[in-house]
Amino acid sequence: MLESVLALALFGIVILIFGATFPAMMKGSGASASYAQAVLLAQHKIDQLRQLGFAQLQDATVLKTMGIIDSTLNADGSYSFTQVDGLSDTSGGAKGYFGMTSSGTPNGTGKIVISQALTGQGANAPSTLKALQVTVTVAWTGSGQHDGSCTLHTVIAAQ
Repeated sequence: MLESVLALALFGIVILIFGATFPAMMKGSGASASYAQAVLLAQHKIDQLRQLGFAQLQDATVLKTMGIIDSTLNADGSYSFTQVDGLSDTSGGAKGYFGMTSSGTPNGTGKIVISQALTGQGANAPSTLKALQVTVTVAWTGSGQHDGSCTLHTVIAAQ
């Protein structure tokens, strides 16, 4: 009888420990999933821009027509891809990457900045632009998961 009581007490302690750590494990798992999703989306956006090619990277009309950005250049010199990639999809469809905040507002944003990658000075500096730096940022705020962002950089050169 004493062995049964001790076994039940030990089992109860194990259950309490598991119950106390389970929410932290789930939160960590959700954060990891969000980061992984953001990295995949940012890499996909970079792949789209590489496929488009150097010559068309600074043409907002082409970027919009190809479904890479939402609209023309933003005031801060960036392009948004929040709508075109469904980062703020409130319908709960397949593209609702990061869900909704606790207030019911969509919580994902995407931004692309394209800038000159290499600046030369002096007599040996190239006279024409040969490469562009592309920075892709995916950010989210969350309910049930912490806020986060992922930024990837690449250089796309002329061929």
